[in-house]
Amino acid sequence: MTRSRHACIIDRLSTTVVEIGFDLDDAPDSTRQKTINVGTRHIMGEDQKRALRKIGELLKKMKAKKTSLCIHPDRFYPLDTLFARKLDKEEMDAQCRTEAGYFLRNPDNYSCETIPYCSEKEDSLFSKHLLLLYPRPLLSSIRNGLEPWSDIDATLLYLKPLVSISAMTEKKLCLLELEADYAAFSVSSNGKIEYYRYWELQKPGEAEYFALHELKHSRIPEDHDVYVTGVLTENNVMMERLKKASADNLLPLDPSEIMPEAVKWKKNMKTPAVLKALATILETPSDTA
Repeated sequence: MTRSRHACIIDRLSTTVVEIGFDLDDAPDSTRQKTINVGTRHIMGEDQKRALRKIGELLKKMKAKKTSLCIHPDRFYPLDTLFARKLDKEEMDAQCRTEAGYFLRNPDNYSCETIPYCSEKEDSLFSKHLLLLYPRPLLSSIRNGLEPWSDIDATLLYLKPLVSISAMTEKKLCLLELEADYAAFSVSSNGKIEYYRYWELQKPGEAEYFALHELKHSRIPEDHDVYVTGVLTENNVMMERLKKASADNLLPLDPSEIMPEAVKWKKNMKTPAVLKALATILETPSDTA
């Protein structure tokens, strides 16, 4: 190992700090990781200081002097929109706030991350993007709380780095998310989204209905697997029914399956946290490493 980098994966109910070592060819060849049961739900709750202190102590224990953050908000709102192709970052941010104002009461209280869709017409004046709107206090609270413990060099929402990984895979990345309050299905390739559907869950059984519909009717290539993640994957009865509907092509989010040739995967590297960490680090400019 010639160098190493750290990523802090803050999910809704847990946080994992991952150290990835790189060999002489700059390929990942080792990992070290630790997890605690503190996530964005705790950070946005009543005991925020305690939650952030626990994450900070984890960063210290992992000797993470510089860290890239990957955050899964407890609450977020996806929205499709079109941008003029020649907009600069400030103009895009302004349009994001305008779009948010159409359906949020206090749009200034939300931050926005954009993910481009694949475009069939490169000469078009407009490009389609997925906007992910999430509470602005979440990002500032996390950065302010963790910067005394580690130098934060990048902060990304969880979906963007996962989409970017599709630029390194031979096949399209099909991802099914089954969380307690929402379900989502996405197909990405070449680092961009091809297809995205989101369903806010209101009643028991809606996640399974959504998943079955997407598995049967969305644009999944015949020879492609679907990778599934989220707390509802612990429902074994539901997962068995979904596997039958997908002809057993439903797999856990295992990086060694998604990128089998990119890395010499060792047993302790085959976790969703390592995939998110690797994707986040690769998405972060190398001059910050």
